[in-house]
Formats: sequence, structure tokens, C-alpha cells
Amino acid sequence: MKVILLNDVKGSGKKYEVKEVSDGYAMNFLLPNKLAERATPERIKNVAELKLGQFEAGQVQADLLEKNLKTLSKIQLEVTEKANEKGHLFKGITPEIIVGELKNQVHITLPAHAIVLEKPIKEAGEHTINVVVGESKTTFKLVVTAK
Repeated sequence: MKVILLNDVKGSGKKYEVKEVSDGYAMNFLLPNKLAERATPERIKNVAELKLGQFEAGQVQADLLEKNLKTLSKIQLEVTEKANEKGHLFKGITPEIIVGELKNQVHITLPAHAIVLEKPIKEAGEHTINVVVGESKTTFKLVVTAK
């Protein structure tokens, strides 16, 4: 039976792929769990248009990330956290915290996995943060001050 996958299905394929699967697998698992639908010529055409739209949206997203990376290399981000007298932070600064501060302070949205840290930052002071998005790389300064 030919089906169109509505979600990624481990061992079967990715979202919006048209697959030939056994009738039993389709009738007993994919269709009842709304992981796939029957592939009709009209629906296949609609899925092709959806894929094209997603591809174009992905291109726009990639261009925006590239522009953000160029802007990012020129900024200095400041974060204030509680620390002891020696400057050791009580709470480590993770990529998720950095992404949140980027969004709040300079209105740049990045995925957390783009921030490359060996381990959370636990010291007050100036740190160089590496950012990798696809093939593009940049760095920016993070200044951590103690409360």
C-alpha cells in the first residue's frame, strides 16, 4: 500500500515521504496512529507543494541566521549572576541561558545547539563564545558580572 508519512517514523521514513509499505503495517499501525495517510494522486501533489514551501522557508531561515551571525560578531553580551567572593558562579551559564539573553538584549534568535561550550561557564569575567551554524562560524564576547 502506498502511504504518505505525516511524521518521521523510525525505520520507515521522514515526514511527507511517499512510501510503499505492507498492507498490514499501514492498516494496523500507521493509519490508526495517524502517522500516515493513503497516497492518492491529489494528495501526493499537495505534499509536493508542502515540501517546496518548507524548502523555501528553510532557505529564508538560513539567510536570516547568516545575517544574525554577522551582527553577532560585533556585539558584547552582558550577564549578571550570583557569585561568591572569589567570582565563582553559583549557577553555571549554559547555551540555553546565552540564547535567552541574546534574544532579550540584542533581539537575535539562535538555536541553543549553535552555541559551542565545552562546559557551563562558572566564572565571572570575560569569555569568548563560539557560535556554529552549519558551515558558518563566529565568536562574540560574553561578560559575566557577579551580583
